[in-house]
Amino acid sequence: MMQTILVIITVSAALLYLGLKAYKAFFSKKSNCEGCAFSKAAEDLK
Repeated sequence: MMQTILVIITVSAALLYLGLKAYKAFFSKKSNCEGCAFSKAAEDLK
């Protein structure tokens, strides 16, 4: 039971981290890195 809870917490934390990184990379109003491919690709789509 304890292992299941720890796995759920760990996986949830990892998904939250990746979700926040993706949100910042694709949907953030301010571009944190002007020279990276994500920022260039997002500019091209507009």
